[in-house]
Amino acid sequence: MKNTLTLKNFFLFLFFSIAAASCKKGGSDNGTTVKPSTLTGVTWTSNKVEFQKADGSWEAQTDGDFHFAFVFNSDNTFSVTQTYFNGGKGTKTGTWHLINNDTQVTLSGNSYADTYTVTQLTSSTLQWTAIPSSFFGKSGVRETFSH
Repeated sequence: MKNTLTLKNFFLFLFFSIAAASCKKGGSDNGTTVKPSTLTGVTWTSNKVEFQKADGSWEAQTDGDFHFAFVFNSDNTFSVTQTYFNGGKGTKTGTWHLINNDTQVTLSGNSYADTYTVTQLTSSTLQWTAIPSSFFGKSGVRETFSH
């Protein structure tokens, strides 16, 4: 009886160890898991834009001043107001969806068709990357936002 109980405990321990090891944690190189409630209901204003160079390193955008202000709504719509180099503004709208275990955000509509991997999401900071990117013909873009 004692051997049966010990063997049973061993298998229970083994089962729970495997189950715990297979759980995915956010914040890995594959992206941070996004909670929609953290993303929605606020205005995310860009404070840093970087472009990927041919060698894979990142270079801060320095050829003018432009900013984005995203609003993600709980009904999976979004709006983004862009302030351009020349001071002009434009607003675009579309839909957003979470994919790949909620680590990527896809945006579509009004000339947006990108998928971003979320690399950081806290109550005050959002950072994502898009590789490749449709952003000004660059091979990759990394944007950091705050609210």
